Amino acid sequence: MKRLIALLVVFELILGCAGSTGGGEQAPAGISGGNGKENASGQLIVYGSEYEPAKGGITPGVVPTLNATQPEYVTNESSPARNISGFRDLGDAFVFSQRENEKLYVYAFDVGYGESILLKKGEFEMLFDCGDEEGGGKVVQQLMGLGVNRIEAVVITADDEKRWGGIEEVLRNFAVSEIWTDGAEHSDAFTEAVDYNAAQSGIPIRHPQAGDAPVFSGVLFRFLNPQEKKPVGSPETNSIVAKVAYGNFCALLTSNAETGIESMMMGKGNITCPVLKVAKYGSGSATSSEFLAVVKPKDAILSVGQNSQGNPNSAILERMRVLGIALKRTDRDGGITVESDGKNYTVS
Repeated sequence: MKRLIALLVVFELILGCAGSTGGGEQAPAGISGGNGKENASGQLIVYGSEYEPAKGGITPGVVPTLNATQPEYVTNESSPARNISGFRDLGDAFVFSQRENEKLYVYAFDVGYGESILLKKGEFEMLFDCGDEEGGGKVVQQLMGLGVNRIEAVVITADDEKRWGGIEEVLRNFAVSEIWTDGAEHSDAFTEAVDYNAAQSGIPIRHPQAGDAPVFSGVLFRFLNPQEKKPVGSPETNSIVAKVAYGNFCALLTSNAETGIESMMMGKGNITCPVLKVAKYGSGSATSSEFLAVVKPKDAILSVGQNSQGNPNSAILERMRVLGIALKRTDRDGGITVESDGKNYTVS
């Protein structure tokens, strides 16, 4: 009888091993990585393959807690996250675990005259800009109110104190996996606030540029700017611009991109999006009629506060009114939330 029981135990162990992850494992529902297109079942695929099994036979489970922007940090529900083979450059395939039916949230925080936008889907959070030094505390309060503990990437989209001034406050209060900047030559103040604090905290810095299209938790980030060659002393020209797509929904985040960058983007692929983040606090040097005609937004978000520059420009506001674009602005409406299930969206 004891020998029979032992044989049964061995048989069960063999069955358990046969059911574990291997090189031929099928992709779990909702996991994708590839070239930004959709397959017949509606999954987003990136850079050529719908699913890349985790190296080392580790079963993909929950979103990694250590560093979600490094795609090979893979974890299952019963073991800690591990770095399997280091991290890859932007442009390679990214694989993320995700739960079905999770919604994408885009939060435009009210930070006064500055900008800070959080993208959140499930346990993945990416913060575009941190407001100015005074606004940093407001960013922290609003992130805490949303239950944010870790930020996978803080993207500083331009050398503009109204975007990077609050980064020290953010780094002081949250674990940040990576910082992304435009890779251009920066002011001394930017270098001290961003590069120095990143080095002190041991946070790696990456530089996305036009053509990069990583996928995080099923959300495609197609970077339209900056270009490979970056002019010196032109922070607006080097602004990080991203088209953020989830299913049939997308939002265009334009940072401080002026009309010259708008014209360039108009000739490089589809930039039509139902939601537009108005560039440069509504300055008259951006958001041209031609650009709006190509993007065709139904809704626009404007981050702005009291200022002496005359923003938002009255001509820009009139331009959007004539085109029937619904506008929400942080100085009048407070924080703004865009919510999408990949099919429909709401702005509140």
